[in-house]
Amino acid sequence: MSRQDDIKRLIITYNQRLQKFKEQQTLPGLDTAPATLIEIEDIETKLESLKTTLENLQSGLEPDLPAEIEQELAHLAAEEQPRQQTQIGGVNIADISGGTINVQGNIDASIKAEGDIVAGNKETHIHYHGAAETKVPEKPRLPFEPELVEIPAGDFILGTDEGQAYEAPSHKINLPTYKIGKFPVTNAQYVEFMKQTGASISPKAGWELARVGQAPPEVKLNHPLVGISWDEAVTYCRWLSEQTGRDYRLPSEAEWEKAARGPQDQRVYPWGQSWDDQRANQNGRETTPVDHYPAQSPYRCYDMVGNVWEWTGTIWGSERAEPDFVYPYPAPNQTDGREAPPTKQALHREYRLCRGGSFRDKPARLRCSARARFAADTPHVRRGFRVVQEQ
Repeated sequence: MSRQDDIKRLIITYNQRLQKFKEQQTLPGLDTAPATLIEIEDIETKLESLKTTLENLQSGLEPDLPAEIEQELAHLAAEEQPRQQTQIGGVNIADISGGTINVQGNIDASIKAEGDIVAGNKETHIHYHGAAETKVPEKPRLPFEPELVEIPAGDFILGTDEGQAYEAPSHKINLPTYKIGKFPVTNAQYVEFMKQTGASISPKAGWELARVGQAPPEVKLNHPLVGISWDEAVTYCRWLSEQTGRDYRLPSEAEWEKAARGPQDQRVYPWGQSWDDQRANQNGRETTPVDHYPAQSPYRCYDMVGNVWEWTGTIWGSERAEPDFVYPYPAPNQTDGREAPPTKQALHREYRLCRGGSFRDKPARLRCSARARFAADTPHVRRGFRVVQEQ
């Protein structure tokens, strides 16, 4: 299939997504969340880019597209590739076509499948009567559900040898595919949790609550939630999982750093090696909207550094001065307890790691590898979080 055909297919896909979000806006009793409006604007921008690119291609030009759109085009192209052949008993088997697998040769092996199989001895035919594979469409994102970006599986470099001692050594680790919040969780998204659960919030969140569930000022709706303890962030993730049917949790420290740094290099900041005052909220007095500054990381995540420190699921230890867990990080198929859930019977205070720095911090604390640890049960005006969805 040609590149023009792929772009036409992607335009159709984006139009379908746009229609779903616009339908959500019309549902009775639901206010449109700021994140939903951001998603609509993002899709409309992509559609304009794709339409312009299609016109240029039809005119004989070869324009470039943003990396995010190129990645989606690559997924579409991959779907068009034929499946690889497999073998049973050393015999090549072609793809299933019309419910029948055609085999060249005699089969000398037992066969197991989810369905009825009948095999002959002369000209061999295998008839598979199991249900055809169907792709279950993903449920649309709910109005209060955080927008996510996908982080592909693969290696990246965690840590640095040029920072604090507890940021070393730098080392390569491999992570499976996951999705992480494009933005930190906002006040508007958390208010929905408060309305449905009756949960209260610390005055450190930055707005007065005359009663449980009262919304923050309109100008603060799209600001990152602050004044939240690690325990409260975990409770929100559990509620979000129940509401959406998707598995949400806090990111591990490694997942957070890969989303900030990307897979290619050991960059100091999400956008590169040099500090840029125009890319992050820092050395200031208060939070800014989560989309106020441009996307920072190679995966187009916003506010990875600056604005608010972000809780991760990773344990620092029971003593602030000395970590219980040090680098290097364990391999993906191993565990050392640093991602363990909280223990209610703990006889000591537990410290969890935060990443990203805040609006009060200077660039030295806003590096991709910078780490901070805080007591899990303490809220603060400069701490928030973003979520991860397991795949």
